[in-house]
Amino acid sequence: MLLRLIRERQLGRYQAWLETKSSYPRRWREAADDSEYLFYLTPEELKQLNKELFTLLMPRSRERLTDPSQRPPGAVPVEMLVMSFPIQLPPPDADTQENRAGS
Repeated sequence: MLLRLIRERQLGRYQAWLETKSSYPRRWREAADDSEYLFYLTPEELKQLNKELFTLLMPRSRERLTDPSQRPPGAVPVEMLVMSFPIQLPPPDADTQENRAGS
């Protein structure tokens, strides 16, 4: 339930951005992005992709989160939502197929 509340608030902030982005300077409007990707992955591949994204993104922001002196002039909080989830159930025999493929 808490996770749902957090996601609703995050999506609410995104909706607020969409409604107010014309009031932001052009540089910020052009820097912001909406992306959507569709991949066909196994659970193991999805786990690896998420790990790679974490490894790429966290070093860039960790120090700035905890030490404001590391933030360059003009830096503002930027929220990036990366959600990865299957959009359909796998076939009923998917676990059996994966076990055979891994053997």
